[in-house]
Amino acid sequence: NVFWVTDHFYIWITVGIGAATFVVVYFKRKVVSSRLLNRILIITDAMGLAAFSLAGVQKSLSLGQNNIIAILMGVWTAIGGGVAADIIANRIPLVFSQELYISVAFIGSVLYMFLVNQTNTNYIVASIIAAFTMILLRLCSVRFNWRFPTIH
Repeated sequence: NVFWVTDHFYIWITVGIGAATFVVVYFKRKVVSSRLLNRILIITDAMGLAAFSLAGVQKSLSLGQNNIIAILMGVWTAIGGGVAADIIANRIPLVFSQELYISVAFIGSVLYMFLVNQTNTNYIVASIIAAFTMILLRLCSVRFNWRFPTIH
């Protein structure tokens, strides 16, 4: 059963946040172009990348998939979540750029699997460590302009 169908709290929280965002942007146009907003968006994008990646890994494991499939699903879920967010924001999806995005999801998924399987770390602790690692890597890649080389 889909959780938000039976518990409408999540629907109302989404509608409320969306409406509040619309009102703030409508009355304060300069908020959209502010540096602070840009930083917040970069941070929340990194958090979303980590959340989608770990959700994909954990869902695959709960369905009985092996470690390789779980890692791949973590990466694919992060890609899908990132593309969806970028399309909604009317941007070219970051996964089509040179920025470290897919590799961050891969590293985080592998780290989660390693912590759970090789060190017997509790899955909650492993999730927190993997999420912070992905967020840190993503933010560092933006801050220090880490890019993959292009082939011409």
